[in-house]
Amino acid sequence: MQSVEDFEPTGAFEAIKVLGRELQHSKERIKNLENDILESRGPSSSVNPDAAKALVRRAEKAETLVNQLKEELAASENTQAKLNLKIEKLQTRIDKLKAVKQEQQELVILSNNDRAPTNCVVELDTKLKNEAKEKQEALAKSDSLKKEVSRLDALLRKEAADGRARINEFREVEERNGVWTIEQYFMLAEDYPKHQNRPDYLSLRPVCLASMDLRTYLEADQTLKWVAQSMICLANPERLLWASTACQIGLAFGPLYRYTGSQRGWVKDSHFTRRYGKDVELFFTNGDRVYYAGRYKCHDIRTQNPQGCFRRDAKSAEALADVTFDNHTRSRNDGMWQMVNALYRDGVLKAECAILHCVGFNHKVHDILASRYEILNGLERRRKEEREMPEPPRAPKKSRGH
Repeated sequence: MQSVEDFEPTGAFEAIKVLGRELQHSKERIKNLENDILESRGPSSSVNPDAAKALVRRAEKAETLVNQLKEELAASENTQAKLNLKIEKLQTRIDKLKAVKQEQQELVILSNNDRAPTNCVVELDTKLKNEAKEKQEALAKSDSLKKEVSRLDALLRKEAADGRARINEFREVEERNGVWTIEQYFMLAEDYPKHQNRPDYLSLRPVCLASMDLRTYLEADQTLKWVAQSMICLANPERLLWASTACQIGLAFGPLYRYTGSQRGWVKDSHFTRRYGKDVELFFTNGDRVYYAGRYKCHDIRTQNPQGCFRRDAKSAEALADVTFDNHTRSRNDGMWQMVNALYRDGVLKAECAILHCVGFNHKVHDILASRYEILNGLERRRKEEREMPEPPRAPKKSRGH
């Protein structure tokens, strides 16, 4: 006969404790996953609408699955609680039956010829076996529940990982489609090394008039012809912004798209393609005069921010509209030019931004051009003064009679 002691519930209780801890951990993971999903569904005005909708749909599916898993876990918890109560009751009954059996066995010893106590012991033994069997079935159900919790836990882990992956994807889409602010460009360049030997903005001297064709002017001089091959000239502040008066970092702006006419229409373009990664001699206009800023490395950051930036103020929009057309031939009175100007001001068209990092300052170029301008400007000023001087009075004509 199998002994009642073979059916001790100690191992089952330990398994139930472990199971309870795993259920608690599963609930915590569900909560974390819910938070991840809520974060991934957060609104963002700069994200591509189609990509955002797709990610939201995926987040909603994940949320539905999490709700289903929560319901399954809740049901599992209820079942586990019932099993715990049942096993406790079974253990109490087994303990009572064992006590009764012990008493009956003692009676059998005292009265070997009495069959009634022997029959009672046999009946109790049968009851003990039945109770033990029921207890074993309850423990088996507990093992099955433990496996189910492990399965749900694995699903939750996978869904949590997928949720985090969707959040990362959502953020990457947002970053790719975001329009940077001017401050973001300057922050990107704030750790660039500084060039020590250069004058600041207020120390720069004008080198020519803005109405002059600077490239032709430089090409005509054999000593400065090389400057014309690597120069760019931008209007400040319409197409050039400085981080500070130290002129160490500048932002250059150009159209992201170029209008080529009615046949080809709009094409993606860059004014700085030939300059990226190279050193350029930078000139800029301010008012009616041109200044030499120095030598700058032209950094391409389109991979970090392909969407460019807004340049909505009136003067910047006009300057960008001027260079958006082939050969820059459109008059500002032209209807197409006015439409493009409005698109920049409304933020529909955005500007490409290149970072200009000072790597040198050619004092010889600056001093030669500035000195020539002062001489030419002085000559022009004297000519103007001479033209504005009143003519000396003419001597009166003598009459013929005298």
